[in-house]
Amino acid sequence: MISDEMMTNDTLKPYFMKNKKWYYFDEENFCYKLTDRAPRKAIESYRKFYDDELIKINGEWHIIQK
Repeated sequence: MISDEMMTNDTLKPYFMKNKKWYYFDEENFCYKLTDRAPRKAIESYRKFYDDELIKINGEWHIIQK
């Protein structure tokens, strides 16, 4: 999970995370999900964010770019 503490540089934060009303973290599925308040630009950002593959290696999550 990406926390605010990890986001010291705003350029690392995907657009959909600019407004906490647009998303939430689903603990059960270990992923971010959008709310019905997310605008089109946030939805496009979300799709791009999850275009990469998320895999677990030795108990740690890693993003593998496609």
